[in-house]
Amino acid sequence: VNGLLLLQGCCKRAYIRGAFLAGGSISDPTSLSFEIVCRTMPQAEQLRDTMNSFDVDAKIVERKKTFCCLLKRRGTDC
Repeated sequence: VNGLLLLQGCCKRAYIRGAFLAGGSISDPTSLSFEIVCRTMPQAEQLRDTMNSFDVDAKIVERKKTFCCLLKRRGTDC
């Protein structure tokens, strides 16, 4: 995505929502994991950087031939 489209917080949130609808999942509530699958590393890096602009600690994990932007719950408290 053109970086000019991701300058405002509302646009960043819309980008993350769209990416989640296209390739995201949330798993088991006891070890909460939020993942969005990307086809290329540059896509994953842009998504990770956009997510991290909201003060979270998103990471990229390579799985098979895809890249996952991953958020895990910190600690055991909700």
